[in-house]
This record gives sequence, structure tokens and C-alpha cells, in this order.
Amino acid sequence: MITKTKSVYIAIIFSILFISTSNARTVKAEIVSGGEEHSMVLDQYGRVWTCGGSTLGRVGDYRKFYPVLKGEQSSDSNYLENIYGIGAGWQHSLTVGIDGSVWSYGDNAYGELGNNNAPTDSDYPVRVHAGQQNPSSPNSNLCNITQVASGRSRKYSYLKS
Repeated sequence: MITKTKSVYIAIIFSILFISTSNARTVKAEIVSGGEEHSMVLDQYGRVWTCGGSTLGRVGDYRKFYPVLKGEQSSDSNYLENIYGIGAGWQHSLTVGIDGSVWSYGDNAYGELGNNNAPTDSDYPVRVHAGQQNPSSPNSNLCNITQVASGRSRKYSYLKS
């Protein structure tokens, strides 16, 4: 079992590895989050990188960090960008955009992605909806969120506005 202290050490090690080995360029890691079999890094430019198992949204492999593809997010690049916060869970991950939008990807067996599409998993970020509203309604997307965290047991996500 990994304790909170061990998680901090693991996050620091991943941060150092990320800074020193990401395609021979230096990128400042702003936030590091560790999940069950994957880790996430938010860089100084608001881009999300992951490393670990390559299933259920845990993009990449165990030796190298890869940027997360944009999924449903409209972005100028092909990657998830303009992100403010991250949360790596057991089998799903959450990100919060600088505009307060929330994006999730990974396992969705219990509806943890919040896109009213359970039990369909997503390898790419999908927009999180607010409550039981109609997903086609323009007001159905979750907004004004400042912090996210993903939990163990696939069922838990924490959002703070």
C-alpha cells in the first residue's frame, strides 16, 4: 500500500524525470498527480502529459511521458491545452481548464467520466456534464470549477468550485 509520504516521493521523482527526459527539452512541471498505474504532469504552458499503462486513458508507456490528445476539446493544437488542474485516479483522470471547464477520460463503468455515457470508456478527454441535464443543451456542461481529484475504486471524483 502506498502511503501519502510515498506518493509525494513518487511525484517528485516523476517530476524530475519529466523535466530531464521529455524529448530532450526542459519543461517545468507545475503539478504532478499519481494514479494507480499512471501519472500526470501539468506543464508551465497548461498542457497535460501522462506516463504509465496505455489503457483506459492512461496514455503512454512506463518509460516516457506523452501529451494528452485533445479529445472533445477545441484547441489550436492536437493536444489538451489551457488546463489549470489535474487529478489522476485509479482508472480515470480529470482535468480542469482555465475557463473552469472539466474534462475526463478513462474507465466509465460507474459514470465517473460525468458525460452521461456510462458504461462507455473514453481514451480521450470528454466534457463533463452538470447533473442529469440534457447533454445537447448548451447549459449542460460543468463550469466554474477550480479544483479536481480522482479517487480509487473507479467511483469517485471530487470537484470544487
